[in-house]
Amino acid sequence: MPKRRPPQRRPAAPGRPAATRSRPTARPRPDAGRGPSTPPPVQGTPLRRAVSARSAGPLAALGRLPRLAVPAVLGVLLLVGLAAPPLLGILCLALVLLFVGWLAYLSWPLATAGGRAGRCAMVVLLAGAIALRVAEL
Repeated sequence: MPKRRPPQRRPAAPGRPAATRSRPTARPRPDAGRGPSTPPPVQGTPLRRAVSARSAGPLAALGRLPRLAVPAVLGVLLLVGLAAPPLLGILCLALVLLFVGWLAYLSWPLATAGGRAGRCAMVVLLAGAIALRVAEL
């Protein structure tokens, strides 16, 4: 195995000090001091605080699942909801709507305008799909 040579460095220009490598100073993060699983403090109405507090356990459980488990289950429920007989389809679509609405409600204060529009569009589309399935009855 050949020996590794140190990287070649150009000499400093006359009248200039040689460049030294320095590490950038680390700025403390805004969330420093909180553990990785500690959510930011919830502000807002008492209802939002209560829903956020009651959702902490289920969200932690969802976070421990494999990465693709939740999207896979939601995808299956959505496909079954669109393809199954109306009663089963309505039930599956309602479960997807409840889950998406719950996550949208929890993430609303932190969402950008585009994120809020996407969340609203998803809820409206799911509600429309449920209405179409109800019309099939």
